[in-house]
Amino acid sequence: MFKKFSLILFIMSFLLTGCNENTSEVEIMPSETTSIIKEKEFTVDDSMPCVSDYSQYDNTLYGFGFKKTDKGKIPSIGIYEKMLKGNNALYVGDTEKKNIYLTFDEGYENGYTGAILDVLKEKHVPAAFFCTGDYLRRNKDLVERMIKEGHIVGNHTWNHASMPKIEDDIKLTEELKKIDDFLYENFKVKTKYFRYPNGEFSEKTLKTIKDSGYRTAFWSLAYKDWEKDVIKGASYAKNEVVNHIHNGAIILLHAVSKDNLDALPQIIDTLNEEGYVFANLDDLNWEQI
Repeated sequence: MFKKFSLILFIMSFLLTGCNENTSEVEIMPSETTSIIKEKEFTVDDSMPCVSDYSQYDNTLYGFGFKKTDKGKIPSIGIYEKMLKGNNALYVGDTEKKNIYLTFDEGYENGYTGAILDVLKEKHVPAAFFCTGDYLRRNKDLVERMIKEGHIVGNHTWNHASMPKIEDDIKLTEELKKIDDFLYENFKVKTKYFRYPNGEFSEKTLKTIKDSGYRTAFWSLAYKDWEKDVIKGASYAKNEVVNHIHNGAIILLHAVSKDNLDALPQIIDTLNEEGYVFANLDDLNWEQI
């Protein structure tokens, strides 16, 4: 009994003095993360550095992207692949399987999301919708429908902020926490998925967002589809997806595009005919990255 009591005192002493940081720093973590810490047994790992402000990490801004490849080939992301590794961040799934992942970014509503949801429901296809705070506030009915119909609602930051440009750690994590709080307060759900606005990231933000409990979904297939007034037609949109598809593709589309809406049934049918299976982001092997 005495040994057990001594061990408890030692651990409490370590937690109070080991970091030598102001305890208010704990408040910058999203509510989902803090709840996990409270629910699980805390263990001390001497190999882990005590980090509170992430200033030791490089905050150089990188814009995620790659050169398009021919159908069936996985695009290379160069040095980004090493940066993503170990940070719960993926841009492509298992390249040995024909599973593919459909995702939409939602910064604002242009009148097409309801019809997109209709298509997904008819075709029995899951998707992930990465939403900003403004989108969540203005389109509660659509967000509720996404959730009820089994789709993922992901975090796209409260203000569609360029994360590396936010140097204050507290303000950065507030961009995440506001989405968390709104989703829980209004829909009683928590999200574990994140996508960078404009694809702008840094080593520092990768670490911060990972430690906040998120899985970051980049993408391996996308095209310029976010200009709502630029209409090129359903055939163009379909070809941009079908002609560059590959095993494990994480497909990024924007729901503001009428071309995407018009092409979506053809895209789904064509890819199904080619043996591809639309899967859920939960099916990705996040633990092995």
